[in-house]
Amino acid sequence: MIRFDASDGVAEILLDNPPVNAITDALMDALMAALREAGSDPPCAPSFWAVPCRAAFAPGWTCPG
Repeated sequence: MIRFDASDGVAEILLDNPPVNAITDALMDALMAALREAGSDPPCAPSFWAVPCRAAFAPGWTCPG
């Protein structure tokens, strides 16, 4: 769901939630964990977010109603 890699002070966070990288609660939890990891000792800045799919980038998240 999230792939995280950090090197040389730069964090790469890849959102990988096929088929369209929809933002779900689970994706948000994983993303927040990756951001916390990026900010840990030693901190990484800036962070680079990407998706492996050209068709869609995190189109939204389903809000329970």
